[in-house]
Amino acid sequence: GERLEANARAHLRGNASLVRLDKHSYKVEFTRTEDGNKKIPQNVPGLGQTDEIILLAMGFDPNMVRDRLSWSMIERIWPKNEAFAPVGREYVEVFVNDAYQGAYLMMVPFDRRAEIEKAGAGSARRDSLYRSVIAAVDKGRPIDEGYELFIAPDAENPFAGLQTYLRLDDGEMDDETFCREAAAHIDVPSLMRYTLLVQGMALCDNIFNNMYVWAHETAAGVVYRFIPWDMDLSWEKEPGAYWDCWMIDALACRVIELDVSGARAELAAQWRQMSEAGFTIDTVREELALYQHELTDSGAFLRDAERWGKEQDEMDVSQIEAVAEYRFELLCRLTQSIGETGEEFRFTDFETDEECSMQSMADALAGE
Repeated sequence: GERLEANARAHLRGNASLVRLDKHSYKVEFTRTEDGNKKIPQNVPGLGQTDEIILLAMGFDPNMVRDRLSWSMIERIWPKNEAFAPVGREYVEVFVNDAYQGAYLMMVPFDRRAEIEKAGAGSARRDSLYRSVIAAVDKGRPIDEGYELFIAPDAENPFAGLQTYLRLDDGEMDDETFCREAAAHIDVPSLMRYTLLVQGMALCDNIFNNMYVWAHETAAGVVYRFIPWDMDLSWEKEPGAYWDCWMIDALACRVIELDVSGARAELAAQWRQMSEAGFTIDTVREELALYQHELTDSGAFLRDAERWGKEQDEMDVSQIEAVAEYRFELLCRLTQSIGETGEEFRFTDFETDEECSMQSMADALAGE
């Protein structure tokens, strides 16, 4: 097979995983010199040209499939030429100084400035990028109101680009003001796509954590777009007691409830388009079968289990399939009902035991 030998520097990466797990993830940057200076692109087998890779330990995922499955499903529906389209990913086994460290998911991280620049020349100099975070370790990045700073044009006031979003999200605006401001400053198709990904894949850690908020500056003012990251807590992890929990994001819910910029019809249309593009249970099954083949038939899954003393030494993805099938069917019904109803409703009206039930909501909106 292909082989790469290169100088590189490695860093630990992660948040809660660094505190709670023994098996750690890494970022590896390829360098010109042995002392780790001057990054340089290399042709990485399976990924192509890149000057850095990340190695995800998948320590919270006993089957080691959630992140890869999530990115593969997103790849089905995210235009390839659009900013922040999914990046390459492959399973690998890692050795450090000839000592076996286990199976990892190798990925190319986003070049955030390059991705933002796809919105138009000069965008990376004008726009800001933040990510929601529940910080478990200090990474040295500024954090304000639960958002971590990545890019900002104003070094003296780097969170200026986030302020309109925070005002929209705090629930203090009256409905009329919210509708006007949200229509001006929220990219509703982007928010509806993010919402459907969260609900479809049960991304229980991707609202208050791991959600990129991109403040894109336009002639009419700032417009916010949304991108997912780190999707290991997903699918069968916490889909709700009855597998039908609607993951509450107050801003997205209010946009839908008040039908800002036709959000209800947009939500329904996007789910239909996602299904037609292959965001289906058949695709989930095909992907999981591939991952089982790669990890089990190679012996990597068992070797990783032995290395880290895991109790589970065989893959079992049956619950992931069952959760996906059930949630996809519910979303088909629910998004159609939301798109067709002209009635007022609130997501909180369908909360039981602190969970918002998609089943109850779909039944009620359909008049059943």
